[in-house]
Amino acid sequence: MLKYPSYHYDDQLRLNISLSLWIVLLYGIRHLILLVAGKFIPMDEELPMWIALQTNPALLLSDLPVLLVLLSSGHRIPDAWGVMRWCWLHGRLLLISSSLIGIALFLYVNLDAISNYNHRDFISAIFVIIFEIAIVFYLIRSERVKDVFSEFE
Repeated sequence: MLKYPSYHYDDQLRLNISLSLWIVLLYGIRHLILLVAGKFIPMDEELPMWIALQTNPALLLSDLPVLLVLLSSGHRIPDAWGVMRWCWLHGRLLLISSSLIGIALFLYVNLDAISNYNHRDFISAIFVIIFEIAIVFYLIRSERVKDVFSEFE
């Protein structure tokens, strides 16, 4: 008996990646997306604060584990490369660690905005941190996320 409705599975009865998990994966590479967009799309000086705070190239380090998980999502087949299989089976842990690394780097890079509640970017910085913490809790608590990364038979 299937744990979820049948439309959540593919032809080999592997659990499909949910829309919310795809959103988390794309949000996980937001620093890369923002930096690439900044090179091709002319951005004026007045970016929304929560975007401007996340355009530091040092924050790209937190995108690397998410890129591994995104790459391994295309190799969800039984005879996948060993590295891709390992990345997928540990994808949840990689995503959680990426978010925690992202929080630590964000705190380090934007310490002046976070340590002074009178700073003009304080609210935006706190918003980014709270949103990232919410993603960590989603990744830890979601049974669907646990099941997506555990089944790979």
